[in-house]
Amino acid sequence: MSRFTTAAIAWGNISHKRFRSVCIVLLTAATTLLITGGTWLGLSLRNGAESTRARLGADAIAIPQSSGDSLEGALLMGSPSTFYLSADTAERIALLDGVERATPQLFISSFDSDHCAALVQIIGYDPATDFVVTPWLVSSDVAQPQYGEVVIGGNLYNLKLGGKMPLFSVELNVVGVLDKTGMGFDNSVFVDMETARMLLAEYEKYQGAQPLPEGLGTQGVVSAVLLDIDDGFDSLAFQRSVNLGFRDEGVRLVASQSIVNDASKNLGLIAGILGLLISSLWILALFVLAVIFTLALDGRRREFGILRAVGATRGRLSAIIITESALLCGAGATIAIGAVCLVVFPYGELIERAMQAAYLPPASGAAAGLFAACLLLGASVGPLASLLSAVRIGRDEAFANIMEGG
Repeated sequence: MSRFTTAAIAWGNISHKRFRSVCIVLLTAATTLLITGGTWLGLSLRNGAESTRARLGADAIAIPQSSGDSLEGALLMGSPSTFYLSADTAERIALLDGVERATPQLFISSFDSDHCAALVQIIGYDPATDFVVTPWLVSSDVAQPQYGEVVIGGNLYNLKLGGKMPLFSVELNVVGVLDKTGMGFDNSVFVDMETARMLLAEYEKYQGAQPLPEGLGTQGVVSAVLLDIDDGFDSLAFQRSVNLGFRDEGVRLVASQSIVNDASKNLGLIAGILGLLISSLWILALFVLAVIFTLALDGRRREFGILRAVGATRGRLSAIIITESALLCGAGATIAIGAVCLVVFPYGELIERAMQAAYLPPASGAAAGLFAACLLLGASVGPLASLLSAVRIGRDEAFANIMEGG
């Protein structure tokens, strides 16, 4: 009797109609693949934008006009760069009315050569005044780096905790690895300001180094000063004041929110398009499968008429139809989820670079939930599409089915 179970009959029908079955599996796989991939992309971009907002940690950043988009490139995409701002200018900006707290940072690009472990952005910060990097170190359970020590970003897989990192003619001790952010910070390393100035002196010895401003030594420069503005102060007015007051010194003030907005300026549009695409694909797949099952079942009236004549109930016929569609669409959805996993996990770093934006994939728990939901969605499209046909076949009398099928 086991050969006449609902599942056995459904599997026999699938095996008998191989071309139709393969088409349904492929259609479901393609739909689920696009739904899962689109949702993964949207979540990763949203996480990246939120991470950018959280990690910048300052209201505004004063940088040299000549830096162009170097700051945004370093923060968002990990594009290493070196630029200088007079330390005296940075100190005067930090003392302006409206500044609640301020801290300098020094940006140095390593070289893509044998004397550097990797092409990275070196970020020197002052632990005595810092309010941006330190909270991140604490949340990552990483201690403050001391002189000659370095904390590395989450993408520097070739470096290990407790190992050595060659930079120019110096080897630094790796004392911490930061959590991934989806930003350029993942391709950066962090040192205290004293170590950064030592590295800057070494950097200046190499051909291709960005020369120091005339009259300034390694002790006389920073790259940026990060500012928190008093709550009661007009931040836009403050920004205009700095840009006008320090124009002759080649300074511009960038609001952190504008960097976040630039990083995610098209995120809402992308999310809306992805949502519309996903909904349209699912509805289209539902409609196409409904047509396929209707046409297929119309050609199987004799088969179902015979089953009714030998005692199969209407519920049994409906169960056979729904089981067939569930098996086919479940197989297609499983193939799609597997294909997504084979792309997003091994090639995540390539996708991140291709996006040219803050990109932070969901954590393992959220990823598992996403895949489970998309698997369920993909597998359910077939049973839903076959319901109408199953109900209609179940209502027909056995004799009518045999006659129409004959």
